[in-house]
Amino acid sequence: MTKGDFMGRSFKPTESMIALYGTTPIQRAFCSVCASYAFVIDGKLQCCERPYAAPAKEDQLVRFSESERKRKKPPPWWKKKTIAEQRGRCFYCGRRFGTVLIRKNKETTLGVHWDHVEAWCFAHDNRLFNFVASCSLCNLFKSNKSFYSIESIRDYLMARWSVEEIEILYDPPSVEG
Repeated sequence: MTKGDFMGRSFKPTESMIALYGTTPIQRAFCSVCASYAFVIDGKLQCCERPYAAPAKEDQLVRFSESERKRKKPPPWWKKKTIAEQRGRCFYCGRRFGTVLIRKNKETTLGVHWDHVEAWCFAHDNRLFNFVASCSLCNLFKSNKSFYSIESIRDYLMARWSVEEIEILYDPPSVEG
């Protein structure tokens, strides 16, 4: 078997490692059946669900993405492009920006918040594809929680919206078309 090269470090294909994505460590190990590295979650290789019990050694920590030290917002051209692609709607709930509603006896307007899909506190990832235009309430509800998929984020947020006592006062005209 040949050695694998990850970020300038060589590993034997039988070794396990701790992959660091931003600030999130995830165990990875070589799968001899699939002939590639796979994540190890709940004691199973995620490529083919084979059991894997060998722990990674702490000296086998490999950084896969650099952690940024400062939370950023996307540049103006990306914001304009993203809002146009999302047709002026929240990425998560689909409500239009500018919708006026009453929540907790207070009138509020759904403004645009630039959300890190993968929470900043976990990944420190300011790459553009990690940003979406979110309404202020979805961003508030999602906060710094981490999810496995976009669908799980949306399911969580829809459940939060359903338990809130919210009255829509004004829904702006659609910009779709």
